[in-house]
Amino acid sequence: MSVANSPAAPGATRSSRNRFWLVVIGLTPIVFAAVATAVYLEGPSEPSVSLTPPSGYRAITDAYWAYAIPSGWTEDSAYTDSNGDFFYRGVGGWIGETLLIRSTAPTLYEKPPITLASFGQPQSTPYRLTGGAPTAVPGADAAFSYTLVRGNVSSRVVDAWIKGAHTEIWVLVEASRPVTDTIVSSLRA
Repeated sequence: MSVANSPAAPGATRSSRNRFWLVVIGLTPIVFAAVATAVYLEGPSEPSVSLTPPSGYRAITDAYWAYAIPSGWTEDSAYTDSNGDFFYRGVGGWIGETLLIRSTAPTLYEKPPITLASFGQPQSTPYRLTGGAPTAVPGADAAFSYTLVRGNVSSRVVDAWIKGAHTEIWVLVEASRPVTDTIVSSLRA
């Protein structure tokens, strides 16, 4: 009988192969978890629009829009929700922001979102938009500026849209003229 045809040889090879696959299967979740942790800790951050706010202001940014608000203003949870509505207020004024998804450019004087009636108000309050005109918002493909009038109070409204992202923003600012002008001029896509 030849040593090369020993009956123990095939079993030893199969056993080694089984151990190899058990190790591979056992290590796969560990390697996957290590890679996922590394990407989470060291990977790229969520994109955001870059904005350097003027002195006394802070930047509000997300993946598509940025603007500056006075440093003392804080987010008000009463008007902020998970549907794309944000509200910041502080001494001397406030700003409300509504984000919408749409595939076509807005038009002058089209129907605004219902949130404009409630931003800064204890309940929805009638208003009218006047003075509508195209305006420039850096990075936006379309933008319009309005004056919102409620009784004897006038506020500034900007509606802007990015074609590639299908993202529209409506901002409503009620503050002194210099603060309003600073906020509105800082808006960018």
